[in-house]
Amino acid sequence: MYSVKHVISQLSGVEKNHILLSYNLIFLFFVQICFDSYINGMPLVNSFILFLIFSPSILNR
Repeated sequence: MYSVKHVISQLSGVEKNHILLSYNLIFLFFVQICFDSYINGMPLVNSFILFLIFSPSILNR
């Protein structure tokens, strides 16, 4: 089994930066959704479904 750290350490600098940037974007997006749902009173389940829908498109960019 390869750990995530091992896989990332095998990548070149550009790929590593791209992957880390993608995960940072997803994390910020998720925080934003949670914050919005908290303010608007939207159930967290809905925002999590939105997150699952949008995260692949962020990763593939």
